[in-house]
Amino acid sequence: PVIQQAETPNPDFGKIVLQVTGFAGSGVWSLRNSASALELVYQPDRYQAWTTSVAWNGADSSPLGDPDGDGLRNLLEFAIGGNPLLPSAAVLPSLSFNGGRLGLSFVRTDDPLIIYQVEASGHPAGPWSAIWTSTGAANTAGTVVVEDEVVVPVPPRRFIRLKVSR
Repeated sequence: PVIQQAETPNPDFGKIVLQVTGFAGSGVWSLRNSASALELVYQPDRYQAWTTSVAWNGADSSPLGDPDGDGLRNLLEFAIGGNPLLPSAAVLPSLSFNGGRLGLSFVRTDDPLIIYQVEASGHPAGPWSAIWTSTGAANTAGTVVVEDEVVVPVPPRRFIRLKVSR
């Protein structure tokens, strides 16, 4: 890529405008201020790279596609480490019940563009409330366990789900 620095109309604002041209690809550009310099950092789009690494053979490779028919859309398969072409219950989030609280365990990828959100509700139709969110640098690879803050009443009636977006 070619990076050009452009002057701002009013230097009192202390603003630098960078224009990146001649770059093919998708990802996130960010500025990082280190001790010695202001750096322009590119983070490739890992989901896009993942979709190009899979041999789709004409199957729906869109984020909302589900070519293996297992009920997990491609974006969710990517986010929890699944294979979009092979149904597998092994990657599904799992539920736990500890001290009267529901918990949800799942595998998280380290893609900073993915937004993970665990939501809970007293009814399957909602309303749903976010009880935990992760995105950006907080997305570290590995197993995540999220526990609901609400102690389940008797009789039990509490629902928990994982929502993934970009």
